[in-house]
Amino acid sequence: MSKIRRLFLLLLLVFSVLAIPSRFKLLTYGFKLEKLQLNLPFSPQWEIEPILSEGELKKIFSQTFFFLGKGAQSYVFESEDEQYVLKLFRFDPRKRSFTDREKWDMWKEKKAISLFTSCKLSWVRAREETALLHLHLNPTSKMLPVLKIKTPLDRTLHLELDQYRFALQKKVVPLEKALDDALTDGTLSLKLTSLRSLLEGRTEKKIRNRDPSLWRNFGFLGNQAVELDFGNYDDRPDFEDEKMRKKEVDRYLTPLRKWLMSHHISELDNK
Repeated sequence: MSKIRRLFLLLLLVFSVLAIPSRFKLLTYGFKLEKLQLNLPFSPQWEIEPILSEGELKKIFSQTFFFLGKGAQSYVFESEDEQYVLKLFRFDPRKRSFTDREKWDMWKEKKAISLFTSCKLSWVRAREETALLHLHLNPTSKMLPVLKIKTPLDRTLHLELDQYRFALQKKVVPLEKALDDALTDGTLSLKLTSLRSLLEGRTEKKIRNRDPSLWRNFGFLGNQAVELDFGNYDDRPDFEDEKMRKKEVDRYLTPLRKWLMSHHISELDNK
């Protein structure tokens, strides 16, 4: 074997080894339990008035939850009966740029407070709009069961839910699939009306979503529109102004109109 060929094979081996971590991360979605851990003590401001009893929660969490995806603020799991979605909040930056432990902890606390503020706003003012069933923003003791989950690589883990911060929502049909189905099942008009009503209703409650994504953040329960993302909610007193509310609504209706035009539909503007 020539020296050049041996060198080529050696370099190929090195590059392959170096590529393994990034490929592995793609397969696992970077899932690590340490990303879910938060050293933030109990605070009364993060408490909620629950709508589910402990018995109802235990029944829901008696199922296995399967990895569904990764969001900007959480790892998402789906219940075995496909009725519920569990968002386990994560507290890691997209790029680890902190070398100082104190700065790292401060960043995590700042992120958590911002996220929890949005969650609490959703719970108090927009629980139905977001299909929220439960929020667990404070650490607890012996209140919640141990949950069995399946990781992205189908590994089984058992989580003591008391230790984790999470949201429980009803599972919905993603927006694009729901609208595609509505083109054939005759429910498009109902769905468009519901989506517009949701957006107008949220802004009337003086809530803005910092994330302008339409397709990623909305879905349907039957013909009822649901806003999946509530972790970027802001309290906006300036939404007293009708022009400000309209501007917020149009952020979402503009891409929706483009989708409708691509299907030769102008129904939204006739409402």
